[in-house]
Amino acid sequence: MTLQSFDWRALTVAHEEAPWLQTVALIGDRSIDLKDETRAGLPWKATDVLPRVGRSSGFENLALTADGRHLIAMLEKPLAGETDCLAFRFDLATRRWTGIAFRYPLDPRATAVGDLTFLDERTGYALERDDTERRSDGFKRLVRFTLPSSEGGVVTKHTAADLLDLELPDGGTFTFPFWTIEGVAVLPNGRVAIVNDNNLPFGRGRDENAPDPSELIVVEPR
Repeated sequence: MTLQSFDWRALTVAHEEAPWLQTVALIGDRSIDLKDETRAGLPWKATDVLPRVGRSSGFENLALTADGRHLIAMLEKPLAGETDCLAFRFDLATRRWTGIAFRYPLDPRATAVGDLTFLDERTGYALERDDTERRSDGFKRLVRFTLPSSEGGVVTKHTAADLLDLELPDGGTFTFPFWTIEGVAVLPNGRVAIVNDNNLPFGRGRDENAPDPSELIVVEPR
C-alpha cells in the first residue's frame, strides 16, 4: 500500500507516524521545488528529472490476465512526447513488476483509455475516449485489441462499438456521451457491460443543468 497526496503536510505526518509506509507525492502541471522536497523530510532523492506522466494520466486501467497470474496496469494517457499508452506487467506470485507488457496506440481523436479487460490469453477490450461530453461528434469507442507476439510490442486493434452511435433493439439509436467512460466487463453470450464515472456532481453528459447519474449499458460488439 502507498499513501498518495497533493498535500505535503499529510505526507509529512504520515512519515512521522508510520515511517514504514511508502508515500507518493502527487504534483500538478508545475516543476518540482527541491526545497519543498527537503522540507517535507521524506526519504526521496533530489533529482532534476521531472516526471513524464501528465496530470491525471497515471494507472487508470487494471486488468487480470486470463491465466490469473499477472496484473496488467496501463497508463491512462501516453507519456510526454509519445503516442502509445504503456501497459506494465505485475507478477502476483512474486509481487514484482516484470516490465512493459505491451504498448497501446491511442487513436489520434482520443485523449485517454478509460479501462481494459481481457477476453482470453491474446485478446481484450478497451475504452477509448476524448474529453467531450453531451456531444454527438465526440469520440467514444469500445475497442477490441490483440496482444503482440513479443513482450513490449504494439497491440493491433479495431472498433467493436461506437458508443455515440449504438443501435437499440427496437431499431432506434442511443448515445453514451459522457466525458469519463471508465468501466468495461465481459458478460456471457459475447456481450459487454460499460459504465461511466459521473464525477459527481460535475458530469454534464446528459443535461447541462443537472449532474449525471451512473449509467450501465450492455453492448453486443461487432
